[in-house]
Amino acid sequence: MTEDLYDKEYVIHRTIGFDQWKDYILGKEDEVPKTPEWQENESAIPAKDVRALAREWGSKKTYLAAGGIVGFESACRCATGTEWAPVHGLFDGHAGIG
Repeated sequence: MTEDLYDKEYVIHRTIGFDQWKDYILGKEDEVPKTPEWQENESAIPAKDVRALAREWGSKKTYLAAGGIVGFESACRCATGTEWAPVHGLFDGHAGIG
């Protein structure tokens, strides 16, 4: 968000509440910016990897879908199969639609 790598036209026309969500992510609501370094402590995924992935996704049209590699469980068929769904919708910009 701080590098403006998201589709602003898409956000304006297809989402509701983005500005409030952005304020939360940037730490304006709780003074805790949700940076790659912040998530590193939460997830153990290196901040550099998250930043690189965000830049890659932000440089082109990206679609996230449920699925998996045979033998590693797919997103919708494992013990935590429904936990991905709300976040998936947010990443795709579906918040508030339908």
